[in-house]
Amino acid sequence: MSFISEFEKATQAEFISTEANLTVSLVPAELDYELEASAENNLLSAIYCAPHGVHRMSAELDGVTETSCNLGVINLCNSNEGEKAFDACLLVRSLVDSAVEHLACGAKAAFSLIQAEVMLENGYPGWRPPPVSGLLSPLKIIQ
Repeated sequence: MSFISEFEKATQAEFISTEANLTVSLVPAELDYELEASAENNLLSAIYCAPHGVHRMSAELDGVTETSCNLGVINLCNSNEGEKAFDACLLVRSLVDSAVEHLACGAKAAFSLIQAEVMLENGYPGWRPPPVSGLLSPLKIIQ
């Protein structure tokens, strides 16, 4: 059994209740540039180490995510010296400003270990809604 077939079988078993028709396929890619094995391994290690997904749920608001990080896009680009480099776009958000900074620093540390240039920018402040709020009440549909 090929790697792809084994991966497909394992993934289908894992997501059977949410993705009943899941399939996995392999198609050739056209590459402009191929990474050296060490750069590829470094990038994969940084991705595995970087925070992604829900980091903490709100202790005050049931079912509300307090802090999360979305590993959005990673690009291969040229550095200022003309060498190949990576840039990444991650969305870090939280109801608590200090938690954004903490999680963003964790993401920065993971990519800094592979000498990727990391910039933290375009942040926005957290907003902690009051536990009893019209915005948080279930919507009532009038028929």
